[in-house]
Amino acid sequence: MLPRFKARSSKPIQPPGSTPDLPPGSTPDVFISYSRRDKAFVQKLHDALRQGDRDLWVDWQNIQPTEQWWKSIQSGIEAANTFVFILSPDSVTSEVCGWEIEHAIQNNKRLVPVIYRDVDPQQVHPTLSALNWIFLRDQDNFEQGFQTLVTAIDTDLDYAKQHTRLQIKALEWDRNHREPSFLLRGKDLIQAETWLQTSATKAPAPTELQVQYITTSRQAPGYRPNLPTLLVTSAAMLLAIGGIRVTGLLEPVELWVFDRMAQIKPVEGTDDRFLIIEVTEADIKAQLQRNENARGTLSDVSLNRVLSALLPYQPRLIGLDLYRDFTIDPQVKQLAQRFRTDNRIIGLCKLPNGDGRDPDSNRAINPPPDLPQNRLGFSDVVYDVDLIVRKQMMVRKPLPEMPCPTIASFSWAVAQHYLDRVQGTGLAKIAPDAIGRSISFGKTHLPGLGLFSNAYQGSIDSEGHYLLLNYRLGPGKTAQERVNNFVKRVTLEDVLNRQLTEQDVRNRIVLVGISSEANNDYFKTPYGSIVGVVLQAQMTSQLLSAALNDRPLLQVWPLWLDILWIWAWAGVGGAIVVLWLDPVRRSLFLGIAMGGLVGSACLWFSLGSTWVPLLPPAFMMVTTAVISVKMAARQQQSRQ
Repeated sequence: MLPRFKARSSKPIQPPGSTPDLPPGSTPDVFISYSRRDKAFVQKLHDALRQGDRDLWVDWQNIQPTEQWWKSIQSGIEAANTFVFILSPDSVTSEVCGWEIEHAIQNNKRLVPVIYRDVDPQQVHPTLSALNWIFLRDQDNFEQGFQTLVTAIDTDLDYAKQHTRLQIKALEWDRNHREPSFLLRGKDLIQAETWLQTSATKAPAPTELQVQYITTSRQAPGYRPNLPTLLVTSAAMLLAIGGIRVTGLLEPVELWVFDRMAQIKPVEGTDDRFLIIEVTEADIKAQLQRNENARGTLSDVSLNRVLSALLPYQPRLIGLDLYRDFTIDPQVKQLAQRFRTDNRIIGLCKLPNGDGRDPDSNRAINPPPDLPQNRLGFSDVVYDVDLIVRKQMMVRKPLPEMPCPTIASFSWAVAQHYLDRVQGTGLAKIAPDAIGRSISFGKTHLPGLGLFSNAYQGSIDSEGHYLLLNYRLGPGKTAQERVNNFVKRVTLEDVLNRQLTEQDVRNRIVLVGISSEANNDYFKTPYGSIVGVVLQAQMTSQLLSAALNDRPLLQVWPLWLDILWIWAWAGVGGAIVVLWLDPVRRSLFLGIAMGGLVGSACLWFSLGSTWVPLLPPAFMMVTTAVISVKMAARQQQSRQ
């Protein structure tokens, strides 16, 4: 059984009819630990301190120690700014007094030993022995000693009060399994951090628990937003992102993300329907050395020789990716005759639309005079804001009195004629009102890109029918090699020197174009630079592969599904900050969710041939999580 001499100021434990020194929940200036046998002296000291308007925690009772009693004693010690221990032969040998000292030391309380009766120094707690004692024995000057005690209590009083307040809060947090709702917030946290910085030169030192408490408070927002807050935040961010996208500010970044996804596509191999004949810089010089009259990059003589070499091998089509807005040399009559009568030859012209690369690109270019209109296509290529080609225009609504008298692109014209020769489908007649919505190519429907198609928010005009360009990748070590090597390529001199075999030509689409760098017929793609004639082959191959091989076209979702997808990821961010309050876990699961978003977008692109939004939902997920937590914090602080 514990000794009964202890007397403490436990406010919860009052004798009937007594009045507590402090209201419940208040913070005393001083906790007095003493032996019951020193009660008369403690009463005198208590009255003197009370006259100075100091709040005290003193237990005047003589009761058996119980669990509830001890908890009250602990709370009193924890709540006090200063722990005063009355030294006497009875107190230094008291087991309960020893508990109180240990609890005060554990909470780094300011300890003030006051000696009332002489003691054996060997029996005094080592921590008290190391401190300066205040002498208030019967033979000492009470007034002088009392002033020394008051000075000790009042020294750095604000620091001591903050120490006590933070220790109480830290203990409450620890005893509640470190629930984040007990952490410091706002100004409270800033004041605690300032106090911790100044504690290096102060006494008592912060407890380890206080340091953990303040550090965790800084790291952990810990606020849990409610459903209305999440809905308001996500709706506001959805409107904000929609507005930013419409202005075009996100388009370059979203297109950059598109390129990154495009570069992870697998290699498909070559398209054996094509043969490309390149007119290189060496080929142009060779024509000059032969004194050929070359008004374009390919002289009439050399072109006629090319046709003479190809036609006996029965190509399906010959597409001339060359501007020939001039009459054929009268000395090469066979070439003019071939242009007029051979339905396998497809030529091109140019619409009066600028391509953004060259000031002269607004100039329209007429078609070859001897080529019928039904074997024409326009060469115009569609650029994005960064001058990279990611989509193709198949047809365009007719322009009044335009020098290029066709609504079909060169790739569309070549693909149409090829399909007609293979399946006998005839050449499709496209109604102007179908342009921009959905047109058919054989049995394949080609839905056009709308005004709001993923990153293209209002940047696609309604005059043309556009598809995303799903580039085919052939063999090669680099992305640029793979995008250029998806077809067999030979030079003009190879053809003129009869180095082609019948197998190279029969039933193929032969495209003739310029690859000379001096001609500036190169285009930027997500995979690197590509020569113009290869780009035309890519666009033609996409159409034919969709119609004949069921190769998927690269699609986008309708606007409503884009919005639903983006908002759904806002819900993911909101769910994370609701389910987890720990900042480390929040960051971890937000990172996992971000990885899931990126992975799902890449899978949709590579396996589903669908370009889904990636940057907007990522932005929505993070901003909804962050802003909703801040809003919840503000709401909670306003209620405090």
